[in-house]
Formats: sequence, structure tokens, C-alpha cells
Amino acid sequence: MLGWSIDAGGVTIAPTQAGGGGLRGLFRRDEAPTFDELAARDDRLAAALGDLEAQAEELGEAVDIRPEAVRLSHLLAAALPAQTAQALGLPPLVHLTLAVDAEGVPGRPGFRLITEWCDRGRRVLPHRKGAILTTAEGPRRLPLWMLEAIEAAEGLTAGTGSEEAHWAALARFRAALDPAIGSGDTAAARLAITDFLRGLEVRLADSFGLEPRSDTEFDVLPFDRRKLTREDEDAIIEEDTAELTGGDLAAFQATLRRRGALGAYRLGPGRYLAIDPGALPALEVMSEMVRASAESRRDFLKNPRAAISRRVEERLRANGMLDGLSDEGIAEAIERAAVPLFVETRAYAERVLGVTPFVAPTLPPGARPATTWLPETPDALAEAIAAWDVETLRQAIGALRNARDLGDETVTLAGVELPVDDSLIRSLTARLRMLEDGEGRDGRGGQGRGGERLVLETADNLERLRWNPAWAARASLSAPQPVGLSTTLRPHQRAAFDWQVAAWAMGAPGVLNADEQGLGKTLETLAFLRWLGEQPGGARTPAGPVLIVAPTSLLETWAGEAEQHLDARGLGSLIRLYGAGLARLKTARQGPETATGAEHLGLAPLFAAVEAGRGRDWWLLTTYDTLVNYQHSLARLPLAAVVFDEAQAIKNPATLRHAAARALKADFRIALTGTPIENTTSELWAILDVVAPGVLGSLRDYMERFGTPNQDNMALLRRLLFEPQQGRPPLAVRRLKEEVASDLPPKTRRLHPILMPPAQAAAYDAVRIELAGVADRGRALRVLHRLRTVTLHPDLDGDANSETWGEASARLNVTFTLLDQIRERGERALIFLENRKAQHRLAGLLSRRYGLLRIDILNGDTPIDRRRSMVKRFQRHLTQDEGFDLMILGPRAAGVGLTLTAATHVIHLSRWWNPAVEEQCNDRIHRIGQHRPVEVHLPVAVHPNFGSQSFDCRLQVLMLRKSQLSHAVLWPMGDTGEDSATLVDELTRSRDTPNQSAERAVVETLEEL
Repeated sequence: MLGWSIDAGGVTIAPTQAGGGGLRGLFRRDEAPTFDELAARDDRLAAALGDLEAQAEELGEAVDIRPEAVRLSHLLAAALPAQTAQALGLPPLVHLTLAVDAEGVPGRPGFRLITEWCDRGRRVLPHRKGAILTTAEGPRRLPLWMLEAIEAAEGLTAGTGSEEAHWAALARFRAALDPAIGSGDTAAARLAITDFLRGLEVRLADSFGLEPRSDTEFDVLPFDRRKLTREDEDAIIEEDTAELTGGDLAAFQATLRRRGALGAYRLGPGRYLAIDPGALPALEVMSEMVRASAESRRDFLKNPRAAISRRVEERLRANGMLDGLSDEGIAEAIERAAVPLFVETRAYAERVLGVTPFVAPTLPPGARPATTWLPETPDALAEAIAAWDVETLRQAIGALRNARDLGDETVTLAGVELPVDDSLIRSLTARLRMLEDGEGRDGRGGQGRGGERLVLETADNLERLRWNPAWAARASLSAPQPVGLSTTLRPHQRAAFDWQVAAWAMGAPGVLNADEQGLGKTLETLAFLRWLGEQPGGARTPAGPVLIVAPTSLLETWAGEAEQHLDARGLGSLIRLYGAGLARLKTARQGPETATGAEHLGLAPLFAAVEAGRGRDWWLLTTYDTLVNYQHSLARLPLAAVVFDEAQAIKNPATLRHAAARALKADFRIALTGTPIENTTSELWAILDVVAPGVLGSLRDYMERFGTPNQDNMALLRRLLFEPQQGRPPLAVRRLKEEVASDLPPKTRRLHPILMPPAQAAAYDAVRIELAGVADRGRALRVLHRLRTVTLHPDLDGDANSETWGEASARLNVTFTLLDQIRERGERALIFLENRKAQHRLAGLLSRRYGLLRIDILNGDTPIDRRRSMVKRFQRHLTQDEGFDLMILGPRAAGVGLTLTAATHVIHLSRWWNPAVEEQCNDRIHRIGQHRPVEVHLPVAVHPNFGSQSFDCRLQVLMLRKSQLSHAVLWPMGDTGEDSATLVDELTRSRDTPNQSAERAVVETLEEL
């Protein structure tokens, strides 16, 4: 049993001795069971703890879960769903009615909000502490909206506060009431407010945009990010989506010019605009600039983000919120706080962008990566899109287009993750036009210059071959022997070093290292760059610095490995072009250079060092986004070499990243990626066009030869790249661990077919019947993904506190069995699972089932510093083996940049449709540094009547076939329309054999797979 206690800071829940309850049931720790012991016997409790952690992550609230007690804030206690709160032993929701009235006039000493409790019309006097109300019927829990409203009301103490402070509190109060007023009878029955408060109109602003009237004059526009439903800070927003328009907007702007930044603004009788406290730094900067000199206003208009970021950084530092963070962590924290505060409006973008902008080129058919992938909960996606209005659709289309230009694969809008795909953009555009026609709009959302960025123009090879630099031999004074290494190269790494030296000496513009992940491409590259630093400069070999471009999560990996593997000289002095290092190099003209087309970085000392022949005393480390934003400065540097790590970031030739990478002035270019082709053969062309332009001809010609892969043309492509040509070394290498790392322990893949429980089989039947009756391909794809979801769990978003939730999934059942065996052996496992909510539910179930104090969850929302600490915590087992342990990871977020060799098991609880992505996940543990055999486990849910024709089985056959093709030759492994069509056809043609025994279904599955 569980008991709870409360104080001003929160709620504590603790196990009690059997028979105890409430506050009197709390016993000393040694007299009561632990949460681990209770959860091991109660799946509802284990699932509730997982849901508690998921809710805490969503709200940004801390929760402390220990074996002896759980500590949570009052806000979190109020936000819990009823079934979760019940499983945790918390009291039921309040049955009383909250009555609220206003006394006095805002801005005058006597103003306050009065709250009372009523029970069937009779006033009562319960005692409240935080989220818990003590009533005559016993303790009751407040819902979140009620707690926030009460605390906002109590924050108004008579006799204190200015008019602005009063209205800011009223705004918080009125916003808290909105869910109750608009949610129907249940919540409304618990609320009674006066006509004054009900008629009160208080708008909230938490971000701001600019509307220029000239080069030096502008007005400030307030926005509410919740209504913009976007997370891409580069999206261009229409001015009429501002929170205020007409006379209300004019009143706000006039008061801002007169009185500066305030907590709230009176717009008229009963109408106010309240400012979110977190947005005040941005408004302060804008109000100061409105009244500044003409020259200051002109500079501010060119780059408002820089001034806002500086003010935000000052606040964060003053509040100690940057203490203890790394450079990347500081940069991430400032960006996370500052970027949402500035909204780039269309009027602002059209005024400040004055030169030719970046325009994504039209690519030949098949050259743009496409996917049929959808999230594991596609119904949520469809429902969200169906509910979007005209303005939301405009923002979604803009965000998707910007993400496409940057080369991102997904974008999150209003909490929904969307695949960045042209077909989705077209579908949303068509829906937008339909809604605009119905509303009599003019369709202007598709016009204008929104989202433009100013980039360097380069000669591209898209339609015809325009740039194909000739090979010109380079002279080296030293023998091609590794120098300055403190780590001995393995034979395959020495071979890679020799290959890079040979390609460089014979005049290759660059090379592609496509070794399988885990073979040490970083060390191979560092060995070459260290040798290159010993070579003399000259007309053909400029004595410039080295630039390494990598994903943010890998920056410190490069810095750390350079320190670990190289001597004291290393690659020279490191210049970090991120975080505080980047900030120190910014000139007075700050902000992204793509906004002005000018150079914003102060690199004069580096240019002077190059002129003096000392350029190789330096090396630079930066991210792909920084390369895009500061390409005008970086493209002027004469680089001895540039390295593109995880080069799939430049796999799309129609993106800003690709354009910025092409523009660099580098004597030698190295691309590193274990997946040179993921979705389409054009990706390989795009990477090679950056490191060795023209070697594969124009993109149009290339797609005609290799766009549709077959055995012959893919074998030819492999020969062209991976074999010597005309006496020259190959431009690319691709070695697999099984070929060159024979000392690595074996990796064994194991299929674990298991019959679906009856409820899951029934849910599967219902979706399969629907799939068989669908003729439209687009709808069939959506139904297919629902079948995928049901195969993971029949009720993924259902009541996780049900005792049968974990047992309702075939894959979960086999996962539990596997983990029982892994724990018995004292080994460790990684579990890959896509759905965020399921990640937390599973962590709660498993941590309690196995008595683990903590199971880390690493997904796309995990900050870099926390990600690094998770890896360090898990890898501690290598030096101090503490036995069984687990980590749950998202397959895309954890596919690169992680070494987790303390684990020897990988369980793919949900599978990505791309075998290359799945193999990247496996490579987290099967890589150099692993000394024990590795097992990869694939739970397979088998329908009792369809056997090997079940969804999991057909998907396994499809992925196995694609893996075998790519193993022999280069081959795209991403999901395609043909793949989906094949799956639909196989699943709907499969026969229902009700007389088949359960055992036979599993045997049949194993025989085929």
C-alpha cells in the first residue's frame, strides 16, 4: 500500500506497511516495502510511475523517484490523469465548486481576487495545501487548471502591486480558467465566477516580431507562440497572425513607446495584454531600440536576434542557469531561451533581405529523398492535421519547407512529428487552398519571399557539368608514415591512412570514407590530418587550418579523441566555432550572415596566420548549422582540409547545407559516413559532389544511369568509386567489420517470434480487414501504419495502469522474457523504441520489475550535456561492473555519436523501416572497444491465424532482402512506395487459417524467417 504526505514544496508518496493508510500509515523505511518490491507485484503501479515521469518531462517539472519514496511538485500532482493518481495512492479529484469574485479596481490598493468553496450551494471552509484540499469527506486533489487559478488569485494581495502587476496576475488567472470554461459540464460544474471575470479579455504575448516602416523605423508586434503552432524559428509569419490587430495593436504600440516594457498593457475597457515574464528580455530590447538613435535602430533591424540573445544570456548568467554547463550546453541553453522570443514576420523578411536569396533547385526525378515512414501513432497525426485552421496550415507548410531546405528529415509542429516530404507539403497546400476558398481568402500564403536566406553562389552540377577540378599532384617532404600518434593504428586503420595519403599526393580533390560504423573513422582521419600538418605549404598545398564540421552531439567527441590519440602538438590550437567560442569571434555585426550576405566573424588573426605560413597551427571545429549561418566568413578561409563528419547531413543537393559545403575553399575534402546511401542513390552523388565535384557527372546524367537501382548499375557504381581508376587510388573506401576487424567479438541476430495475445490479435484483425477494403494508395498507407502500431501494442495510448497493459503486447512479453535472462547473466541491454510515451511507460515498468533505481531515456529531446552524462553513467560498467542495467533509446536520436559498449544486447522493440538505421543502432555496442559477444534481438509478433504472413514477419523478410542487397553492392535501403505496396499486397492476400495451432504458427514463422 501507499501513503502520502504533503508540505509547501510538494507531495511525498511512500510505501506503507500492510494495513496502513493515509498519513497515519507511514512507517519507518525498514518496516515498509520499497517501491521496487511493490511494483514487482503490481504492474499498474509500475506503469503509473512511468506515466509520472512522462508527465514530468512534458511539464518540465522535476520528479524524484527512489525505492523508499517518490517526491513530486504540487503542479505535477494536479496534472496527473485520474487513473495514474489512483495507482499512486493519491486522493480523488475535488467534488466542491470553486467560486471566484473580484474586489476593488485593478491598480488600486484594495484590489484582490476572492476565492470560496461551495458544496451544493453551501459555503464550506476546507483547508488547502498545494494541490491537496482537506474536506469533510476526506482529502481531495485539485485539477491543474483549478490549482493554477487559485495560485494566481492568491498572488494578488490587497494593497500591493501596480496596475500592470494586477493585470498580469489576472491574465494568468483567466488563462488558467479557460480549460474549465471551454471543456463542458464536468469542469464547468466545479467553477462559479462573476460576470466581470467571465467577460474579462486578457491576451498573452510570449514572443515579438518587427514590422519595419523604413530603414530606421519599426513597430513591435506581439505574438502568442501557442497559436503559431510551430517550432522552426526560421519560419516566416504573417503580420495578421499577431495577438493584437487594429486599435488594440495601436494602443499597445503607443504605450510601449511611451512607457517601455511592462508586465501588462491596458488596451481598452476589459481588454488587456499580459507579457509572459520569460519574454520580457526581448520586449525590453525592442522598447529600448524604438527610442534609440537612428543608427542604432538601423543596426538593430539588420539583426535583432543578436541583441535579444545577448540580453537573454545576461539574464541566464545572472540567475546562475548557465553555471556548470559546457560550451555546447551554454549555446544550446541560450538558443533554446532566445530563439522563440523573436518572430520573423513577412514584412521584416522582405525589407532586410536585399540580395539574391537561396532558392532550392528543382532536382531530376527520383533525386529528392522520399519516405513512406509515419510515426507509430499515425492517427494522432491525421487528427491533428484535420483540426488545423488556415493560419496553422500556413505555418506548417512554411516550417516543412524550411526543414526541407536545411536537409532535416522530420519537423515537430504542435507536438506532432511530421516527415519532411514533398508529398506531405503538397497535401497540406491543397488543404490550405480548399479552406481559403471556403473562407474567401486570397491564397497569399503561397506567395512572397518568406523564408529566404542569402548564400554564396557556386557553380553547381545539377543540370550539366559546370565544375570538375582537375587532379594535380601534391608534393610531400615526409614519408607516408603516421606521425604524432599516441595510439597504434589497427591494420585496417593503417590501410585507410595510406589510402588518404596516396589520394592526397596524387591530387584528388577529396575522398569518401564510408567504413561501417565502429571501425574508427575518426582515428583514421585524425592520423591523416596530423601527418598533413607536417607537409610544407605552397601554391598547391596552402598552409591553411583544418576545419571539421560535425553534428553538435559529436563536437566534444572530436576534441576528446584528438587529445586522446594525438601527441601534444595535435592538430594545433583548437578554435571552437560554437557556444562561447563562436560568440567571442562575432563582430559588432552579429547574427547569421545569411540575413545580410556579409561577414560577421572576426577571423582577421587567422587570415594573418595563414599569410605568415602559420595557418596549420590552428584547427576549427563547428556544426553544420554554423557552417550555413556563417558561410560568408568561412568560405574565405584557405583551408588545408575540411572534414564532413556524418556526411549524410549533406546528402540532399537542394539544401542550404549542401550549398554552404560546396562554397568552402578547401584544398582537400574528406567525407565520413557509414551510410553513403540511405533512401536514394542521389545521396551518394550529393556527398561526392562536395568532396570530388564532377567525378560522377551532372546529377541529371547520374540519375539517368543510376537513379533506378539494379544489380548491374549498382555494381558499376561500386567499381567506379571503390576501385582504382586509371592508376589512381579509389575515391572511396567501404569496409565492413566482418571483413577487417576479425578480432571483434561475434554479433548474433536472433528472431523471437511469439503469438499475439487474444486482444492484440483481435485489434490486428480489425485493422487488417479495413486495409483489405481500401483502394486508395494514400489511405492504404495510413492504415498500414495503424497495423504497424497495433503490432507493437493494441492500445498504445490506453490506460498504462491496467494490470494487463504490459501483457497485451506480444513484443513486450518476449522483451520481458529476454530481460529476465539478461539479468540472470548480469549483462546489459539497449532497448530501441520510437514512441515517446511508451518509452516512459516501459521505463517505469522495467525499473520496478528489476529493481533499477534509474533507467535513462535518450531521445531527440535529450540535451547534449545530459546525453553525455547518460553515456558516461552507462559506460561506468566497463571499469566497475555493477551487473544488469538498461537504457531506452529512440532509433533516430541514438543512431550516431554514441558508444555504449558496456551493453552486449540490443532489443529492437519497435523497428525503423530502414535496415541501415537499424544497423546504426546495433553499432552503438558492436564496435572497436567491445570485447564480448553481442546479441541483437528482434521480437516478432505472430498472429495465430496468419503465422508467417503477419506484419512483423513480412517486414522482416523485406528488411532482410534489402540488407542482403546492400551488403553485396551499394543499395538504397530506405522505405519506398513500392515497399509499402508490397507489404499491403502480402498482408491482404494472406490466408486466415483458424485451425492452425499456435505452436504451428510459430514453427512456420521460424522456418521461413
